[in-house]
Amino acid sequence: MLSIFIFSFALLSFKLGNVTLHPWDEAWYASISRNILRAGNWLELTFNGSNYWDHPPLGFWMQSVSFSVFGVSDFSARLPMAIAGALTIGVIYLIGKKLKSSYVGLAAGLILLSSRWWLMRARSGNLDALLVLTQAVVFYLVLTLKNKKGLQRLWFFYGVSFLSKSAISTTLFPLVAIGSYLFLKEDKDWKKNLMRSVGWFLLPLIPWYGFNTIKYGLPFLEQNVWVIGLRRMSGEGVSSETISRTLLYLRSAVHRWYQPAILATGLSVFLVKRKKEILWVLGYLLLTTLPYFLSAKAEIWHMIPAMIPMALLIPLVASEIGEKIFKGRKLQVLILMVFATISIWSVKEYWNSVIDLPVTVSHEARLALEASKSELPLYLRDISYMSTVIFYADKDITTVNWVMGEEIDELPKPFQMIVREFVLDGAGEYTEIARSGDTLLVEFSE
Repeated sequence: MLSIFIFSFALLSFKLGNVTLHPWDEAWYASISRNILRAGNWLELTFNGSNYWDHPPLGFWMQSVSFSVFGVSDFSARLPMAIAGALTIGVIYLIGKKLKSSYVGLAAGLILLSSRWWLMRARSGNLDALLVLTQAVVFYLVLTLKNKKGLQRLWFFYGVSFLSKSAISTTLFPLVAIGSYLFLKEDKDWKKNLMRSVGWFLLPLIPWYGFNTIKYGLPFLEQNVWVIGLRRMSGEGVSSETISRTLLYLRSAVHRWYQPAILATGLSVFLVKRKKEILWVLGYLLLTTLPYFLSAKAEIWHMIPAMIPMALLIPLVASEIGEKIFKGRKLQVLILMVFATISIWSVKEYWNSVIDLPVTVSHEARLALEASKSELPLYLRDISYMSTVIFYADKDITTVNWVMGEEIDELPKPFQMIVREFVLDGAGEYTEIARSGDTLLVEFSE
């Protein structure tokens, strides 16, 4: 287990800080985490002077701890997710070992580690690697549920999964409920034990959700749960468009593993009677993909939680089918070697574009660093890279809709502005402080 973590972490952390944080989410989240550290307030999240309620705080807390230990940097912003990603490989190994064998667990870990979008997001400052880790732990605890303490751990970590990224883990409720039912159905005190489990579920949620609900009420819950978590229930029903879009996202997300995953999913239906554990994995896969076959707002990163059951299903089905033809340990070794070969091939394809990255500073980050040297107010017209400017300039900014002609005169001077060069035509006199590409940092004086 330790060797699996070390190998995975070495890959995920290699040249992790070579590229500046991307807008929006990476720089956005890093700014929120830095604000937590500076304010010393771990229950109120803020960005650019306003409350931030979109996602719960676990990932931001982890980034804040990383900043406090290693300093504020691109590397330390991404480090917690790289650690979460490496831990996920370890957990999926344990799941595969529980389902079938250590060979299945190792193969599943290799598949996940070489899936394109999971590899990208686990090497970023986004929250997906943490979400996937907490959901994998929940699934493992369902499979290994044997006693009351295990039931309490299951519900506690299910609550923790809700602290990782909005309300996405709602999709796993049927797995948790079925696992709990199968354990409690012969228990005379099932009501008491179920209520205790609910208490363990609420325990990690109460501090942040309780504080913000009491202080801000319905607007907080509406933004966090309804608008972001449940996407306003934006389902549009199953259609050829939603199916083709979701399958396209899955294909791009797992890349080389797409066709094996589709084949394994189809064949698994015929293997359920032989291997009942396959039904758990199929249920996991269904719960993490079905909402996006129905959603009008599915995005490619929404497919990342589905990569856990897909990575498990491929070697599990291959092993079960292989045993009908071959017998013995040699089959498991052969399967592992095949999957290791495909994994190496996949990682090699992404090596230069995802992992072995040259040191790169974006135009907006370079100019924001220059702006950080001044105490003047900073304005910005293009909000597409607003989060990056806020993080690297290390100051709150004001956005303006237009900056030409008389609009400039209405702004209180002096101030600085990061803006595309062509926008400054007719904007009056200004001093160019720095330039990067077609973007300028300029100063308007009295």
